[in-house]
Amino acid sequence: MRFLLASAIAGVMFVHGLVPVSAEDAITGRVLSVDGRAGHIALDDGRIFQSTKDTAIVRQHQSVRLADVKPGDVVDLYGVRTLAWPSDTTTSTPPPLQPRP
Repeated sequence: MRFLLASAIAGVMFVHGLVPVSAEDAITGRVLSVDGRAGHIALDDGRIFQSTKDTAIVRQHQSVRLADVKPGDVVDLYGVRTLAWPSDTTTSTPPPLQPRP
């Protein structure tokens, strides 16, 4: 019974876009530049991301809008699309994840 209830709640959360995001899903980095019109965020390590309607940006443990992000800010990004990765700036997907030590 608990499994059915948990499944039903998870289904409702998924349909309404309320799926919780863990810290492991965050992309963290120092902002190099922001293009508010295009919705792009470039990090100082060469990664570039496109914000989406589902993007959440956290700076100093507070949710902020893209317009509030400035170069030098350290941010956690959730729900962004990868546009460039340092090793290959022509791909739209990051390299495969490596296991954590």
